[in-house]
Amino acid sequence: MKIRRLPCFTHFVTLIVRAEVVKRQNGFCHKCSGAIGQFTEEWMLIRAKIVKCAPLWSLTIFLALVVSGLSPVALAQDAETVSEAAEKDTTEPVFRVSKLNREKAPTKLASSVAVVEATPNMGQVPAEMLTPEAAVAGEYPSAQSPAVQNHPLDKAIELATNGLAKMRASVSDYSAILVKRERVNGVLSSPSYMRVKVRCPRQTESGTTPFSVYMKFLKPRKCAGREVIWVEGQDDNKLCVHESGIMGMKRLHLDPDGWLAMQNNKYPVYDVGLENLMIKLIEKAQRDKSAGMCEVQYRDGVELMKRECSLIELRHQEKKAPYDFHKAQVFIDKELNLPIRFVSYDWPRCPGAEPELIEEYTYAKIALNQGFTDLDFSPDNPAYKYPSR
Repeated sequence: MKIRRLPCFTHFVTLIVRAEVVKRQNGFCHKCSGAIGQFTEEWMLIRAKIVKCAPLWSLTIFLALVVSGLSPVALAQDAETVSEAAEKDTTEPVFRVSKLNREKAPTKLASSVAVVEATPNMGQVPAEMLTPEAAVAGEYPSAQSPAVQNHPLDKAIELATNGLAKMRASVSDYSAILVKRERVNGVLSSPSYMRVKVRCPRQTESGTTPFSVYMKFLKPRKCAGREVIWVEGQDDNKLCVHESGIMGMKRLHLDPDGWLAMQNNKYPVYDVGLENLMIKLIEKAQRDKSAGMCEVQYRDGVELMKRECSLIELRHQEKKAPYDFHKAQVFIDKELNLPIRFVSYDWPRCPGAEPELIEEYTYAKIALNQGFTDLDFSPDNPAYKYPSR
């Protein structure tokens, strides 16, 4: 049997449409229904032949197109065009797609550009994240970490770190006049003046040099003449103290953290010295940097005790943890490259009030590398005033 093509489909669809029209206007039409049924039997025989030559889905699509009134020829042309576009989309680089989208809706594409954060495994920025200009050029910029904002304390940390490294490399000991003033239990003390000798802890070829301190109080008058020696790891890490007056008839061995040794003192004796000061400054700066932003000023050409210094001034406007001061100043000696003064102030008690002093430490008349020996940190030194026992 020869298969009829388009006339059969047209006739079949015409009968369906006519039957549907009659059904909606006059109710169900048995005449049309019978005609459709007769044609359906004939069509089933034809369909059996068509199935052998073409997939069922092609026949179904063709029927749907005829019912909808579309031209099969026009559809074939459109389908060919769509197929070519789809093939191009899958074979061309992704940035070409961005170019096509930009031509259709440039405003929408520009607003959809995202910020890409770099990851350890990222080699290139995803193409969909490219700017329109980069998409047109076909460029694939390498992924980089987002720009990290510099913290105001970075320079201060660098200066202190470099100073600490230089001191550890070139300074073994030093002498100085230390001026100290501290607020303890809410009471600000009078300035204390003391002559200090400090031997830095070092590891040398001849062995380990322990951290050693000798202090002789000069002012105020009630403390004048007091002597203190502390050597790390010696005498059970206790202080050897010689008091002035009647109390100076015997050597006292005190716990450096005990209440008697800490009386009117904010820190124990083993925290004294320039090296410890730099370590504390670095710790505080790194802590404050992690807590957030702050105000930092750097000034050169500042004179202190007739010595040229650089000044670092740090301010915390908000009183919150972990900050322990409102304002702090560090004076760095330009010649020695060492901090010779540190002072900090508390937040004002009320608006308009002046900040109150918390603590201040100043090192004057510094003399480096004096060649101190164990005798300089012994109560048996004949130059000291320690009693025999």
